[in-house]
Amino acid sequence: MTAKEKVFYFWGVMDVICIYYYIIKPFSSVWDLVSSVVGGLFLALYFMIDGKGWMALYVLIFIFTPVSLFFSAWFFFKKRDHAIRFALTQEVFRFITVRCSIPFFLWLLVKADIPDGYLGLSMSLVMVMLPAEILKIGSLMYVAKKYPVKRDADERHEKWPPDPID
Repeated sequence: MTAKEKVFYFWGVMDVICIYYYIIKPFSSVWDLVSSVVGGLFLALYFMIDGKGWMALYVLIFIFTPVSLFFSAWFFFKKRDHAIRFALTQEVFRFITVRCSIPFFLWLLVKADIPDGYLGLSMSLVMVMLPAEILKIGSLMYVAKKYPVKRDADERHEKWPPDPID
Protein backbone atom coordinates (compact mmCIF):
# COMPACT_ATOMS: atom_id res chain seq x y z
CA MET A 1 0.00 0.00 0.00
CA THR A 2 1.48 3.34 -1.05
CA ALA A 3 1.56 6.51 1.00
CA LYS A 4 -1.10 7.98 -1.29
CA GLU A 5 -3.49 5.11 -0.56
CA LYS A 6 -2.86 5.38 3.18
CA VAL A 7 -3.49 9.13 3.20
CA PHE A 8 -6.61 8.75 1.03
CA TYR A 9 -8.03 6.00 3.25
CA PHE A 10 -7.28 8.01 6.39
CA TRP A 11 -9.06 11.12 5.13
CA GLY A 12 -11.91 9.03 3.72
CA VAL A 13 -12.47 7.47 7.14
CA MET A 14 -12.25 10.89 8.80
CA ASP A 15 -14.90 12.21 6.40
CA VAL A 16 -17.18 9.27 7.19
CA ILE A 17 -16.75 9.98 10.92
CA CYS A 18 -17.48 13.66 10.23
CA ILE A 19 -20.66 12.61 8.39
CA TYR A 20 -21.72 10.86 11.57
CA TYR A 21 -20.64 13.74 13.80
CA TYR A 22 -22.11 16.60 11.73
CA ILE A 23 -25.15 14.97 10.05
CA ILE A 24 -26.34 11.74 11.66
CA LYS A 25 -25.71 12.47 15.35
CA PRO A 26 -27.48 15.87 15.59
CA PHE A 27 -30.65 14.67 13.88
CA SER A 28 -32.83 11.96 15.34
CA SER A 29 -34.57 11.19 12.06
CA VAL A 30 -34.38 11.90 8.36
CA TRP A 31 -37.35 14.24 8.75
CA ASP A 32 -35.34 16.41 11.19
CA LEU A 33 -32.51 16.60 8.67
CA VAL A 34 -34.82 17.49 5.77
CA SER A 35 -36.71 20.09 7.76
CA SER A 36 -33.44 21.64 8.93
CA VAL A 37 -32.10 21.87 5.38
CA VAL A 38 -35.38 23.29 4.03
CA GLY A 39 -35.50 25.77 6.90
CA GLY A 40 -31.93 26.82 6.15
CA LEU A 41 -32.77 27.32 2.48
CA PHE A 42 -35.75 29.51 3.41
CA LEU A 43 -33.49 31.45 5.78
CA ALA A 44 -31.00 32.00 2.97
CA LEU A 45 -33.84 33.11 0.68
CA TYR A 46 -35.01 35.55 3.38
CA PHE A 47 -31.50 37.00 3.67
CA MET A 48 -31.26 37.39 -0.13
CA ILE A 49 -34.61 39.19 -0.28
CA ASP A 50 -33.58 41.37 2.66
CA GLY A 51 -30.40 42.38 0.82
CA LYS A 52 -27.97 40.51 3.06
CA GLY A 53 -26.23 38.40 0.44
CA TRP A 54 -23.24 37.56 2.62
CA MET A 55 -25.48 36.10 5.32
CA ALA A 56 -27.33 34.05 2.71
CA LEU A 57 -24.01 32.78 1.34
CA TYR A 58 -22.87 31.78 4.84
CA VAL A 59 -26.12 29.88 5.47
CA LEU A 60 -25.77 28.04 2.16
CA ILE A 61 -22.13 27.16 2.88
CA PHE A 62 -23.13 26.01 6.37
CA ILE A 63 -25.81 23.73 4.89
CA PHE A 64 -23.84 22.27 1.99
CA THR A 65 -20.45 21.72 3.66
CA PRO A 66 -21.65 18.58 5.51
CA VAL A 67 -23.30 17.35 2.31
CA SER A 68 -19.99 17.68 0.50
CA LEU A 69 -18.47 15.21 2.98
CA PHE A 70 -20.29 12.38 1.17
CA PHE A 71 -18.54 13.31 -2.09
CA SER A 72 -15.19 13.84 -0.40
CA ALA A 73 -15.28 10.44 1.29
CA TRP A 74 -16.32 8.80 -1.98
CA PHE A 75 -13.48 10.48 -3.90
CA PHE A 76 -10.93 9.43 -1.28
CA PHE A 77 -12.09 5.80 -1.14
CA LYS A 78 -12.16 5.55 -4.95
CA LYS A 79 -8.70 7.22 -5.09
CA ARG A 80 -9.85 9.77 -7.65
CA ASP A 81 -7.31 12.26 -8.95
CA HIS A 82 -9.57 15.21 -8.18
CA ALA A 83 -10.00 14.19 -4.51
CA ILE A 84 -7.12 16.43 -3.44
CA ARG A 85 -8.45 19.49 -5.24
CA PHE A 86 -11.94 18.86 -3.89
CA ALA A 87 -10.65 18.46 -0.32
CA LEU A 88 -8.52 21.60 -0.50
CA THR A 89 -11.52 23.57 -1.78
CA GLN A 90 -13.58 22.06 1.01
CA GLU A 91 -11.00 23.33 3.54
CA VAL A 92 -11.97 26.92 2.75
CA PHE A 93 -15.58 26.10 3.62
CA ARG A 94 -14.49 24.28 6.79
CA PHE A 95 -12.69 27.42 7.98
CA ILE A 96 -15.72 29.58 7.20
CA THR A 97 -18.11 27.30 9.09
CA VAL A 98 -15.57 26.35 11.82
CA ARG A 99 -15.82 22.60 11.24
CA CYS A 100 -12.82 20.45 12.05
CA SER A 101 -11.43 17.76 9.72
CA ILE A 102 -10.54 15.37 12.52
CA PRO A 103 -13.55 14.78 14.78
CA PHE A 104 -11.40 13.17 17.48
CA PHE A 105 -9.90 16.59 18.15
CA LEU A 106 -13.40 17.91 18.83
CA TRP A 107 -13.98 15.16 21.38
CA LEU A 108 -10.71 16.16 23.08
CA LEU A 109 -11.95 19.75 23.19
CA VAL A 110 -15.18 18.66 24.88
CA LYS A 111 -13.17 16.69 27.46
CA ALA A 112 -10.93 19.74 28.11
CA ASP A 113 -13.98 21.73 29.34
CA ILE A 114 -13.21 24.90 27.36
CA PRO A 115 -15.37 27.91 28.37
CA ASP A 116 -17.99 29.35 26.04
CA GLY A 117 -17.72 32.72 24.34
CA TYR A 118 -14.90 34.37 22.45
CA LEU A 119 -12.19 32.87 24.63
CA GLY A 120 -13.53 29.35 24.06
CA LEU A 121 -13.89 29.94 20.31
CA SER A 122 -10.36 31.31 19.96
CA MET A 123 -8.92 28.48 22.05
CA SER A 124 -10.77 25.88 20.02
CA LEU A 125 -9.54 27.42 16.78
CA VAL A 126 -5.93 27.47 17.94
CA MET A 127 -5.87 24.17 19.84
CA VAL A 128 -8.07 22.02 17.65
CA MET A 129 -8.90 23.35 14.24
CA LEU A 130 -5.57 24.75 13.09
CA PRO A 131 -3.52 21.61 13.85
CA ALA A 132 -6.14 19.41 12.18
CA GLU A 133 -6.32 21.55 9.06
CA ILE A 134 -2.53 21.93 8.87
CA LEU A 135 -2.25 18.15 9.08
CA LYS A 136 -4.82 17.65 6.33
CA ILE A 137 -3.48 20.30 3.97
CA GLY A 138 0.12 19.19 4.59
CA SER A 139 -0.60 15.51 3.95
CA LEU A 140 -2.58 16.28 0.80
CA MET A 141 0.15 18.59 -0.51
CA TYR A 142 2.73 15.86 0.21
CA VAL A 143 0.68 13.33 -1.76
CA ALA A 144 0.11 15.80 -4.60
CA LYS A 145 3.85 16.46 -4.94
CA LYS A 146 5.00 12.88 -4.49
CA TYR A 147 2.37 11.36 -6.80
CA PRO A 148 1.64 13.93 -9.53
CA VAL A 149 -1.30 13.25 -11.81
CA LYS A 150 -0.12 12.22 -15.26
CA ARG A 151 -2.53 13.17 -17.98
CA ASP A 152 -2.39 12.53 -21.67
CA ALA A 153 -2.90 15.16 -24.36
CA ASP A 154 -6.56 14.34 -24.93
CA GLU A 155 -7.42 14.73 -21.27
CA ARG A 156 -5.72 18.15 -21.02
CA HIS A 157 -7.50 19.30 -24.18
CA GLU A 158 -4.23 20.22 -25.88
CA LYS A 159 -5.53 18.87 -29.12
CA TRP A 160 -7.77 21.78 -30.06
CA PRO A 161 -9.61 22.20 -32.35
CA PRO A 162 -10.56 18.56 -32.74
CA ASP A 163 -10.01 16.75 -36.00
CA PRO A 164 -12.87 17.23 -38.46
CA ILE A 165 -15.17 14.30 -39.00
CA ASP A 166 -15.03 13.02 -42.57
